[in-house]
Amino acid sequence: MIFEYCQKAIEKVEYKKLDDGTWFSEIPGFKGVWANAGTVEDCRKELITVLEEWIILKFRHVETVPEVDGLSVQITRVAVARTKMPIARRELIRKFKNLGFNGPYSGGRHQFR
Repeated sequence: MIFEYCQKAIEKVEYKKLDDGTWFSEIPGFKGVWANAGTVEDCRKELITVLEEWIILKFRHVETVPEVDGLSVQITRVAVARTKMPIARRELIRKFKNLGFNGPYSGGRHQFR
């Protein structure tokens, strides 16, 4: 469901070539979801990452996301993990890698891709 939602949202993307030669993209109705990169393809990839992270943050704060072509996603129930101790960064990185994430990368906005 979330994959289909992202696909529908990406179909609404508006691109602009800026004066400095880079590309800017945004999705109308998705406040704060935008990207800027040197090529259209890099801009699209960055926008997808931003959209995914934006949706996760919306879910985390139990906020609604806009409906796209009749498709909506929402949180109906919140599960709370019960942990006694915070996870160590090294253990978190290991778990991310086991899930297929690469990284962490130094610098930039996104340490994992």
